[in-house]
This record gives sequence, structure tokens and C-alpha cells, in this order.
Amino acid sequence: METDKFLDNLRTPESYEQYAQNVEARNPAAAAAARAKRLRLLAAEHEADSAVVTEGLQAVYAYEGAMSRDRRRKVRASRTWQK
Repeated sequence: METDKFLDNLRTPESYEQYAQNVEARNPAAAAAARAKRLRLLAAEHEADSAVVTEGLQAVYAYEGAMSRDRRRKVRASRTWQK
């Protein structure tokens, strides 16, 4: 499918999110795939040492994304990122 080819050309997490916003109404499956790839890229930036930590990071980023879309502004899970 052509959207798969287009997704392969994107490089940054921001470009995946922008693509997801652009195709959300026409193709929700492509938007979900773009957001999933965005989560993998964001989690990979942290260079986690285990799969559990990587999945946890993906969950936090997914939570932030869902809250941001729901509230229509950028929302950070600030208490989650505290050490």
C-alpha cells in the first residue's frame, strides 16, 4: 500500500505524529501505525537496557499522546518522569 511506502520515508517522531494527524479522518489504521512507529522511535532514544523498560517508556509516551489529543494541547506526564 502507498501509505506503507510513505511511512518508511519518515525519520523523526514529529513527522510521524504530523502524518497521523493528517490522515486520521481518512485512514485511521494508517494513523495508528504512524503513532505506533512514533512510540518506538521515542522509546529507542532512551537506549533502555531491557524490553520491560522500553515498553514502559512506550506506555508513558502513549499516555502523553492520548492526553494531548484529548485536551488539544501538549500534555506531559510530568510526575511519571520524576526520578
